[in-house]
Order: sequence, then C-alpha cells, then structure tokens
Amino acid sequence: MKSHPVSGSTTPALSGPRPWRLATSTGLQSGWRLGEAGGAPWLALHGGPGSGASPALLAAFDGARHAAWGPHQRGSAAAGGRRSARLPVAAMVSDLEALRVALAVPRWSLLGGSWGSYLALAYLRRHPASVERLVLRGSFLGGADDVWGLVRAMPRAALRRAGLPPPSRLGLPGWLAAAHRLLRFATPVPAARELAHAWGLAEGRSAARGARRAWLHAADARVAAAVAPARLRSAWSDLRRSANRSAAAQRMGRPLAPAQQRKLALQARLLSRGCDRLLRGALPDWREWLAQAGPGSVRLLHGRFDAVCTPRNTRRLQAWLAGAERAGEEGEEEAVGAVVSTWVHAGHLASEPAMALALRAALCGAAAPGPGA
Repeated sequence: MKSHPVSGSTTPALSGPRPWRLATSTGLQSGWRLGEAGGAPWLALHGGPGSGASPALLAAFDGARHAAWGPHQRGSAAAGGRRSARLPVAAMVSDLEALRVALAVPRWSLLGGSWGSYLALAYLRRHPASVERLVLRGSFLGGADDVWGLVRAMPRAALRRAGLPPPSRLGLPGWLAAAHRLLRFATPVPAARELAHAWGLAEGRSAARGARRAWLHAADARVAAAVAPARLRSAWSDLRRSANRSAAAQRMGRPLAPAQQRKLALQARLLSRGCDRLLRGALPDWREWLAQAGPGSVRLLHGRFDAVCTPRNTRRLQAWLAGAERAGEEGEEEAVGAVVSTWVHAGHLASEPAMALALRAALCGAAAPGPGA
C-alpha cells in the first residue's frame, strides 16, 4: 500500500526525513520516514511513550542505504490519541505489525532507544519472524530501578504541592497509580501542573547529569580522539539550559500543555501496571530467534554515564540474550554469539556526540540489502 505525504507537502530531497500517513488494519498511522524502496528496511521506535516521533529519530540512518520508518506510537497526540482500553503495550505492538503488513515489508530491523528498546523487545517476542536484527540504545526494561530513579529525582516540594504522598508511603505501583489519576483528565489543574513540571524537570536534570559526567571524564585519549571534549561540554550546556528553563517554568506556574499532560498520564499508567510483565518469560522466544540469527544481529549500546536508564539494563540484556555471566567492562565492546554490547562515552540521549557516532556505526555496519533484494 502506498504511503501518502501530509497534505500540502511537496516531494523533498532524498537526504531529509519527510512525514507520512498510512491506513493500516489498526487505523491511520503517521510519522517520519527516510530513504526509498530498495534500502534495508528499518523500524525506528522513539522513547518516552506518548511523546511522538520526530525527524531526529532518523538522524543516524543513511537515506541511500536504508528505508527507515519512525511511527508515532499509540497514545501520543501526534498519533491522534488512539487509545487501548486494557493493555496499551500490546496495542502498540499490534500497530507496528500492522504497519509492516501495510508496507509489504517481509522482514525489517528494529532501532529502539530507551522506552523504544522495551517496545522493540516486546515486538520481537510477539513477531519474531518479522525481525531481521536489533539495535537497542540506552535500554529501558520496565524495571523498578529505572522508575525509582526518576521518581526520586522529582522535586519534593512540587510533589507536596501536587498533594502526592512520598512514594515510600504508597509503594511504587501505588504512587504511580495516584499520579495517573491526577494526570488523566483532559483539563489541567494546578496539582497536575505541579506534577508534570516535576516529572519533566527530573527527566531533564537526569539527562544533563549524564552528559556532564561524560564531559568531565573526557580526558581519556581514546575519547578525545573520537569526540572533541568541547563538543561534549556543548551537549551538556544545551541540556543544562533546557533543564533550567523547565525549572523557571515551574517557579512561574506556567500553564501545562494538554498534550504533555496526556503523555505523562500514559507513562504513569504503563509504569503503574508493571509493563515489564510482557518481557517476563520471553527468554525462550528470544533464544529461538537468536538461534537463527547471524553474528552481530543484536547490538546493545549504552552510555557509560546514563542517569536515566541504568547501564545494568544492558548488562542484564547481555546475560539474557547471550547467556553470558557478565557484559563487557565499561569502555569495551564484547561480542557473544549474535549479541554485541558497546559501552559509549555518553549519557542517555541519542543526540550526544559519542552516542550519535556509535549509532551511525552500528546502523551502517548492520546495513544489508532488504529481503528478496
């Protein structure tokens, strides 16, 4: 089925991402794409459920070699607010498979970052025959350690103003359920605004903290040879300014955008229901797929200084997928069977200089002719 560009758009140059809309069996889907038919097909999955895709999601791809699709995931405002009454993650996975069928792609490779890594693993479990290879960055696995880290980074004063008790009193699932109840209404209220600002500030400060550590530890000659320390400092400065703007918005009581409130309500809902249950018991399914995969079919990239998703997640994935006792030491690359783990001199974000280079290397190194080519 042919995709349709957004109304009013013209045919752009090959070099840049362009928007698309496509009718599938689960409804109208949209997002960004790069490359043309004949390139190695890739599905790019954004992080932050409810946030929607952006052209930056496809920055690491080569339009001359790849045909990459980055869809807005179910629940985001850009996706039209499509909802699922019972299990949002299962509905998101169904959307992705419906997109593959509508595009008539026999098999494609998956790039997932943060939450997108979790969604890629859930998709692999449900549709292993549809997956060629995986590249996962800064993996989030739905575990309590990442979620606790986020909640603890939220300003306590803002949570008190929102009327939420300390997470230790309710327990993590109970606290997240209370946060979801506060955020789920379409009309922002002062308490929801306080919580949303605290949530966004925690995410921004954690990302900036990881980038700062990457800059402070840039004296290593191997790092400096690949990425100039000045670029690492610039990346951290940009994130720090963004976090400072978020803090100022909280102090000034600026209104909360409804789309932001819906995004955080979706995240609280997913996390409160223990979204990691879709990965429980998945190891036999993954192992069956890995038995047919070639060397390097799975590449795991994680920032050494990631303060949003713990590097333990990639070590855990390495052990699950490759049966290894441990993943490689920080700063090393280790290959075990089909799985290659790389520790990158970066924090959490794909836009950080060292991570951007590592992603391009992983995608170009994995690029291959599409099925049937």
